[in-house]
Amino acid sequence: MKIAVFHELHKGGARRGTNEFAHQLKKRGHTVDLFTVDNIIAEEKEFYNKINVYKFKPVIWKGHDWRKKLYKDTVELFKLFLLDRRIAKDINQRKYDLVYVAASQYIESPFILQFLKQPTFFYCNDPYYRIIYELELFHKDNLNFLKLRYEFLNRFIRKYLDRWNIGKAKYIIAISEFSNQLFYNAYKRKGDVVCYGAYTSFFVPSKKEKNIDILFIGSADELDGYPLFKEIIKKMKYKVKSKVVLFEKEWLNDKELLDVYQRSKILIALAHKEPFGMVPLEAMSCGAIVVAVNEGGHKETIKNHETGFLIERDAVKFAKKIDWLLENPDIVRKMSRNARREMIKNWDWDKKGEELEKLLLDKLHGLQN
Repeated sequence: MKIAVFHELHKGGARRGTNEFAHQLKKRGHTVDLFTVDNIIAEEKEFYNKINVYKFKPVIWKGHDWRKKLYKDTVELFKLFLLDRRIAKDINQRKYDLVYVAASQYIESPFILQFLKQPTFFYCNDPYYRIIYELELFHKDNLNFLKLRYEFLNRFIRKYLDRWNIGKAKYIIAISEFSNQLFYNAYKRKGDVVCYGAYTSFFVPSKKEKNIDILFIGSADELDGYPLFKEIIKKMKYKVKSKVVLFEKEWLNDKELLDVYQRSKILIALAHKEPFGMVPLEAMSCGAIVVAVNEGGHKETIKNHETGFLIERDAVKFAKKIDWLLENPDIVRKMSRNARREMIKNWDWDKKGEELEKLLLDKLHGLQN
């Protein structure tokens, strides 16, 4: 197959997953070209046959500047619309068999879906544009009347654009069963589920000293659970050695991640309704125990009491469970082995790449018949 991959993603799990799927398809003999709205990073070049970069410089808005806010919600979105249309024209002229479209950091389902002529597969990392669909993420307490009215209008328009774009996707691929169900609730469409994986031949256990009791990887945002993490630490009876990796402050490459995973006993996963989560997979592949909130995609990747633990979103319950684990190193070692075996058996990237290739070929074959 000749495949075009499109994304407007920032650094993070979704971008890494998109690259890994592309790599899997390329390894299987398919031509895979990337079309991206962003700056390319050097490590991505190995994943694709050819990379096409389209520059787009968004305005940085950190609050309090209404002119920048208005620009981002109007002019900037229109410029993105025009750029996506131009990229679609370039893709259409090159006669690809299909286009794999990942999400956009600017609007979730990108405008390019409107203009592509080839069969399109939209990969649903998040089930929808969460900030406009989940009211609990809309912090309106400090907004005056005019700002509140503006934000309601802005969310209404963005929701309309999101639904308009997603309606043009031929096929939907969801990152998890949880994400697939939420996608259906929002759009009344369901897709096929193909999850991300972990490179179990790279993310391996080691004989290094486990000198990190608790590991947290994410952002300082409430959505990633960082405030809850700090509360858990306060509730624990033991003084622990913790490692916090915040995306705002540092970005670890794969080798640095491997080292941190290998030296960690327990990873805490606290993201709010996490659609999937690659970090827990990679940590378990390295033999770390994952203690996660009992919601979202964690319920599909973690076998409770076997490869990790699923806990209600409660700082006291988390603290008690982690204290108990640190008091029982034999149980930690046993579960570490369980987690590693589970990753090799069911979550290796080669297995997930095979699932994606089969799905794409089956759908294309169905179109031809």
